[in-house]
Amino acid sequence: MALTIWLTDRSRYETGVGRCARLRYLQAHAGPNGYGWARQAQSMPAVTGTLIHDPITEGILRPLMETDERPSDAQIHQAIASAQLKYRLQVSSRGLVHTTDPQELELRVQEQCTLLEGLVWTWVAAALDQFHEEWKVIEVEQEHVTVVGCTCGIGDRLGTAEEHSARSCAGIGWMTRGDCITQRRTTGTYAYHDFKSTGMNSGNWRDTWYHRVQVMAGVLGAEDALRATVDPSVTIDEIYIQPLYKGRHAATWDPIAKAAVGPKFQDSPLCYGWHRPGNPPMVEEAWAAKYDYVDEDGAKRRLTKDYTRKGIWTLPEALWKANGALSPSHYWVRWIAPTGVLADVWNPIGPIYREQWKLDQFLTQMAAEEQQWQSRVWGLYNVASGGSGWETETFQRALDTLVPQARGEACQNAFGDRCSMLPLCNRAEGWQTPEAIGFIARRPHHTPELEQAIGRGLLPPDDGAAEGDE
Repeated sequence: MALTIWLTDRSRYETGVGRCARLRYLQAHAGPNGYGWARQAQSMPAVTGTLIHDPITEGILRPLMETDERPSDAQIHQAIASAQLKYRLQVSSRGLVHTTDPQELELRVQEQCTLLEGLVWTWVAAALDQFHEEWKVIEVEQEHVTVVGCTCGIGDRLGTAEEHSARSCAGIGWMTRGDCITQRRTTGTYAYHDFKSTGMNSGNWRDTWYHRVQVMAGVLGAEDALRATVDPSVTIDEIYIQPLYKGRHAATWDPIAKAAVGPKFQDSPLCYGWHRPGNPPMVEEAWAAKYDYVDEDGAKRRLTKDYTRKGIWTLPEALWKANGALSPSHYWVRWIAPTGVLADVWNPIGPIYREQWKLDQFLTQMAAEEQQWQSRVWGLYNVASGGSGWETETFQRALDTLVPQARGEACQNAFGDRCSMLPLCNRAEGWQTPEAIGFIARRPHHTPELEQAIGRGLLPPDDGAAEGDE
């Protein structure tokens, strides 16, 4: 039976508290079914977290959990190929072949597929063997719902969400689906590993993770499951963030012109190398990972001007096959690994240690925040039920009163990335009917919430909806 309790997760909590309350409402509570809007995908898709996660979780971590043996490179390669196919299908579904120059489209597709593959091989080359030696994988992307703020008498973090729901509990269901829970082979202690693909790699961004106690709250469901099956005293005390840096999709910065010039490209050493064509017998063909580099004596050097940027996917087949590689990207990552370049792509954060008082504090705050959201959503529901729908000034005034906008950086960040909901907030032409300007009803990603929506008759089991932008 579908859950009746109020469900939330880390993403919407962080959005509402740390970014913009209006954005949370539009993404998670608005729309015809009450589960939010998503922007219908129309532009060229970038490789996002799910596509990068799948080869790691399904091609590496799940086999580790099931067999405790390192998967072969061939298995990993197959998982990568499946993710690349999903990406190509995304591109195809958007109809870009009819609106984009074919050569430009194929270049972007090759670029993004190479980035996806390179990020996975980077983690394999830089981390997998040590990870496997140190940790035993015991859970991979398992859905959990932890109830806090219980009103039915079972108690916080006790019993199942279904049991709370059956007793008409007014508590909050905290949905979690951690990437990977592990047990250290030497000490038997437990840790959580969170894989993040990101365009940021700054020290400030890295430091923020040590303050995000909600990440530790993301393992409560897994911890409760371990307590029920292994030991009532089990705690998950460490977190490791595994960031995979994608780079930015941007034009080349010209320091003299103080502007970005030329066509945009994925600025990552996993996509492009520096190539010098051969002119035998005088000059041999050569590749390099960086234009500016440090030589063996520690001196800063720069490649000669006959080197130009070139896609990794163009590496000669005879070269990578002769070296036992499964693809150009597989060869390239192994080839550049000794140069230290991969440290710019994968640089783990942690351990971040559990602080119980902060965790308790967060759970109290989260339950109170979600109760406020319940009141906000019910207030807006009552306005709409009275005949004043989304497009009316009455509803919009209620929205302004109950769910304020942050504006500023929440609308457009320092990199120029715009909020996907900005057309609705800025009342772009057609905003009164979001479906008419490219918005679709969000289909929940968490299984408990999706089953809840289906159980309430708000979504069909499979609506075949077009994919939306994250």
